[in-house]
Amino acid sequence: MEKLDSKIIAHRGASFDAPENTLHAINLAWKQGIKKVEIDVHLTLDNKIIAFHDANTHKLTGTYLEVKNETYETLSQLDVGHWKGILWKNTKIPTLEDVLETIPKKGILVIEIKCNIDIVPILLNTIERTPQHTIEFISFDYNIVALIKKLQPKHKAIWLLDLDYNEETKKSTLSTNDYITKAKKANLDGLNVWAGKTADKLFIDTVKKNNLLVYTWTINNLDTAKHFLHLNVDAITTDRPSWLLQQLENKNNDRH
Repeated sequence: MEKLDSKIIAHRGASFDAPENTLHAINLAWKQGIKKVEIDVHLTLDNKIIAFHDANTHKLTGTYLEVKNETYETLSQLDVGHWKGILWKNTKIPTLEDVLETIPKKGILVIEIKCNIDIVPILLNTIERTPQHTIEFISFDYNIVALIKKLQPKHKAIWLLDLDYNEETKKSTLSTNDYITKAKKANLDGLNVWAGKTADKLFIDTVKKNNLLVYTWTINNLDTAKHFLHLNVDAITTDRPSWLLQQLENKNNDRH
């Protein structure tokens, strides 16, 4: 049986315990023995790639700056840790190069592209010397993951789907076969889906029968994680990777 630790993805690092998308959160996840860590990336005005979720800096820093309109030098002055607690005061936004240096021998970095397609050539150039098996790409933008897969077919590229995340996304949800057809047309490796009701047994079975991976996001509840593992998903994205893994392994041991 596949080990549970291979099915856990640390969402923005160990983001329940440390400030999201920072070296603190990323290194903590690796230290906890997590094999897959996910980060979000944006492109700055001077074509630096940073680990950051939002298009602007207001939520984490209280200062409103559009990432695409600012240089990394300006953005690097911001404190993205103090909101999480005094322990994290003066934490800086890391570059993708900073993050790449943290990847352990058996680690995999899952890179979610949050900006437009202009980032792709710069992104691929940045990871050029990083072993291919240590990087996976995800995006809600089909054209971005399709382009990455075309340019770098040996890297895993997985399409993020909202499905029934909210009422708006529910209205625009396609049929399972439509998603499969589009994914296979671009030679994508799988779908990374919201862990809601649409991602039921039939959905997951149908996708996997078409030789596509199924990842889920974002699960911080033990019962929900057990439910999706029972449905045989390939990965669970969580803010609490170490805690969730321990809980799952304890439940697993209880059956022996």
